[in-house]
Amino acid sequence: MTKAVRRKNVQTTKICYAFRTPSAYGQYLADAGFDYLSLANNHSNGFGAQGITATAGNLDELNIKYSGIENRFETAILKKNGVRYGFVSFAPNLAAVKLNDYAKFKKLIRKTKQKTDIVIVMFHGGAEGKQAEHLPFDTEIFYGENRGNVVEFARLAVDSGADVVFGQGAHVTRAVELYHDRFISYSGGNFATYGISGIAPIFKIITDKQGRFVSGNIIPITQVGDKIPKIDPEKTVIERIIYLNHSDFPNGNGLDVSPGGDITRR
Repeated sequence: MTKAVRRKNVQTTKICYAFRTPSAYGQYLADAGFDYLSLANNHSNGFGAQGITATAGNLDELNIKYSGIENRFETAILKKNGVRYGFVSFAPNLAAVKLNDYAKFKKLIRKTKQKTDIVIVMFHGGAEGKQAEHLPFDTEIFYGENRGNVVEFARLAVDSGADVVFGQGAHVTRAVELYHDRFISYSGGNFATYGISGIAPIFKIITDKQGRFVSGNIIPITQVGDKIPKIDPEKTVIERIIYLNHSDFPNGNGLDVSPGGDITRR
């Protein structure tokens, strides 16, 4: 969310996307109740350091926490209802805290865990598009860029102290998993967009005081055309997650997802 920043300079127009959201739209996020936003993605640096600074300033004014920018905004801590939540976000892209720098991300998560009760990790990684629904359980290369091995990353994040891991970046929903009693979503798709990417879950996850998964629920969202996201009465994304769970984890993922969206331990 940037105000007056310079134009984007590119060396090629072959693959180029310029995303700049009006700063006034930030109020909609605040009104919707967002407490935290991840800045770690492949478009955060689209307008350089000036754009990042403008976004951070806008979020500060709205009292929304953020993290995910290397050497600048690497972690965030939010205290709510007596619980200290730590947020650490990663991506393989320029300016982001690097998803592929295993030594650093493990250290950062451990450090955050020492200061907080619950650590929530978010990552932007993996390939993109309809063909990326399934987890390859390997490093993913997209547009010649190493987008990381998201399963290896997420599990190492839990081993380092993460209590909940939310993935994004594939632009489609991926499977979920229970690993060492911690909930992992490998991609929540897109919250506000169209087409196959216009179906997405809102995850409601409940943990105990130690961060162990207790229960969860999937609120199915859809967006048609230029309309705002709304509850999907067809529960399309729930059906998709059930399919992906069975397909990608044939030996089980530690979780059961009901047709109504309830997430329970298996």
